[in-house]
Amino acid sequence: MFIRMFLLLTVSVVFTFAQQLRLPAELEKQLREQAEEVAEVDLDQSMLGLARQMLSSKDAGQAKAKQVIERLKGVYVRVYEFAGDNAYNPAQLEPLRAQLAQGAWKKLVNVRNTKSGEHVEVYLRMENNAPAGLAVIAAAARELAIVHLDGPINLQDLGELGGSFGIPKLGAGAVESSVNAKEEE
Repeated sequence: MFIRMFLLLTVSVVFTFAQQLRLPAELEKQLREQAEEVAEVDLDQSMLGLARQMLSSKDAGQAKAKQVIERLKGVYVRVYEFAGDNAYNPAQLEPLRAQLAQGAWKKLVNVRNTKSGEHVEVYLRMENNAPAGLAVIAAAARELAIVHLDGPINLQDLGELGGSFGIPKLGAGAVESSVNAKEEE
């Protein structure tokens, strides 16, 4: 009986852990050291509550963003900008991809441009047949962005968060590169 309970508890803990996305500490350390510029956003549920208070209900875009983040448990963003092309090795991301290959995470989008070296992956975590998390890895020669939205997500409303909280803008099915946006300024 004890062994059966122990196994059940162990499986439950492992299953629960597998659903949460964690950027491996060693990977995060390596990327920080290699990057020229690093932007980190960590908004848990309490911080999202504060962010909601700062958004205006009078502005249509902010009101919609307010509704979207109301359901989220967390928003976690890492953006690394590098001084030169290929300053990081894409293979460094394999531990993160290994996490996303387990449990309830499913890859929705995988876009790779061999000419430019850009690569975008979008993963969705499902719970009870509903979206419960989203992860995006957007890589270019000089930039890497990792975004994790934790909580119930209405995919139709997702675009409302683009440009807020460090989340890249989404448009016509593509992630708008902040590098391109800077070039236009």
